[in-house]
Amino acid sequence: MQTKIVEELHHSPGHWVLAVTGGGSSAISSILAVPGASKTLVEAIVPYDTNSLHQYLGGTVDQACSAQTAQAMAMASFIRCQKLLPEAPVESLFGLGCSAAIATDRTRRGTNRCHVSVQSYNSTTSVSLEFQEDRSRQEEEQLCRDLILMLMSEASGLQVTLKNVTDNDVLSKHYQRAEPLWADLHTERLSSTWQSNEPPEVIFPGAFNPIHEGHQQIIDSAKKHYGCDVVLEISVTNVEKHPLNFIEIDRRCHDIAPRTYVLTNAPTFLEKSSLFPGCKFVVGTDTLIRIADPAFYDNSIESRNAALRLLEERKHEFLVFGREIKNVFTTLRELEIPAELRAMSVGIPEADFRVDQSSSDIRRETG
Repeated sequence: MQTKIVEELHHSPGHWVLAVTGGGSSAISSILAVPGASKTLVEAIVPYDTNSLHQYLGGTVDQACSAQTAQAMAMASFIRCQKLLPEAPVESLFGLGCSAAIATDRTRRGTNRCHVSVQSYNSTTSVSLEFQEDRSRQEEEQLCRDLILMLMSEASGLQVTLKNVTDNDVLSKHYQRAEPLWADLHTERLSSTWQSNEPPEVIFPGAFNPIHEGHQQIIDSAKKHYGCDVVLEISVTNVEKHPLNFIEIDRRCHDIAPRTYVLTNAPTFLEKSSLFPGCKFVVGTDTLIRIADPAFYDNSIESRNAALRLLEERKHEFLVFGREIKNVFTTLRELEIPAELRAMSVGIPEADFRVDQSSSDIRRETG
């Protein structure tokens, strides 16, 4: 039965990059064991070590085995597939990520489980299976493999039923179809979802994962300072984090609404500047430090200085709010930054704003 499923995959239009963190890796050998694998498989990687996983994703994850990690792996695989097959129709490209914790010889916190996600140009699918039955490692591995093959088949328009799952097991599925503009961001057909002929005057870039009271206080303060609306900006790609999938984009947009926001694929401030020249940027001191750090300019002070000059020529201003850095609340006054950047910056004093809570704190508290 498994061979038949793989044969059908090989005869279906679709090119795949797979990333599997151990559990479920037998799906790769199952695909390769059937003639015609080159029609289906572009590349497969097993980022088993944590450092390998983080390098593949382009950033760290909160939890190694989770639906979010599988989704991030699927998106990284999809982007990898685009790079490897630049001439192929984007509709035929897929990325898959599998993050699993299956039966082992050591004590594990939490249940044995498998998370699989598939990323296409216009949708994200995420399926999680918690094993409640007493199974061997081999049996759980086979279920992970079958789950991978089932999702690949579904994405290719085939119908496959997952077997050997009991009523005691917990199976959940989340499917998110992209808004047209979202898909265009990831395929780089579009740089921004901003639709107005008038560019935003004030932009507050951030991950907003999740948005919290500190963000709202910054928005209110910036509105008061500039006397106009503040547009929140989320880049679907990031210098230090993995690209956002459509499930994650939908969640963050839902949380931000009804505030005004824009999605971009502009991870750096130079790219944001190209999209919105002359706008005012609302940032924290931690962000301003990164703008000044040569590490983000290929470790070149000359490139950093050239970027700052370009931001100055485009008449940008940075409204800077204090943030806790190395356990010390730090405002603009305490920062050592280039004179060009300081000249473009306006600091909000600690007396007017101080919130120590961060989005990462909230994620840790909520698990």
